[in-house]
Amino acid sequence: MRHASRAGVAVAAVAALVFLSGCVYLRLLDVKRQLVDFDANFAVGGRAELVIEFLRPALFQRDARFLIGASPSGETLTEEGTLDHFEFFLHRSSASAAPPFDRLTLDLAYRNRKLVKIIVPETFLLLFSRNVLVETLKQAKDAAVYEMKRLARAKIALSPEVEAELPSRSRTEFLLGPPAESIALGDDETLIYRFGVATEVRPVPIVARLTFNREGLLKRAVVRWDTSTVEAEFDRS
Repeated sequence: MRHASRAGVAVAAVAALVFLSGCVYLRLLDVKRQLVDFDANFAVGGRAELVIEFLRPALFQRDARFLIGASPSGETLTEEGTLDHFEFFLHRSSASAAPPFDRLTLDLAYRNRKLVKIIVPETFLLLFSRNVLVETLKQAKDAAVYEMKRLARAKIALSPEVEAELPSRSRTEFLLGPPAESIALGDDETLIYRFGVATEVRPVPIVARLTFNREGLLKRAVVRWDTSTVEAEFDRS
């Protein structure tokens, strides 16, 4: 009887996790639908940092923590509600010196336990500029979403002015240091960087694959975060 009870609890826990993750991705699809009319559903602000505000919040605090895969390093009470502070670290060889992006941070603000702001720090904007992030987000409305694979794939066409702000290979290696691995294919080369969450209890692998052409220009960025993947291909035609 005891074994049956334990089995029942285990099945219930797995079922709850599946139900929760399913609901999370449904709410993510709601956010994607909101991107169709970006200005009606989002606001962009901040001075040194980039603040993306959700005017019609769809994701809950528990959703954000589930997607990140770990608890925040700190939770602060604010006038609006609460603020989660997350820290990420770069996996690197012990022999290499710490690059500028050895540690990265992200802040998420909530009101009534719903996500209302993503706050991207000024340091991260040295790699992907404010214009690149905002324009990429706007075009994510056309992304192909494969729910079973937990994959979102988008082709991004930037204006020449914004395209010029994409990180070059030299800037990437200066900020992130030498890659954990590199793969050459024809004239292109993919640099692979691995990150983790400072508060992770279980490993939360974050793998960034950045592909550059022979001129050192970024063509593709693929980020696999735990079991979900986002692919952005930059159309340079």
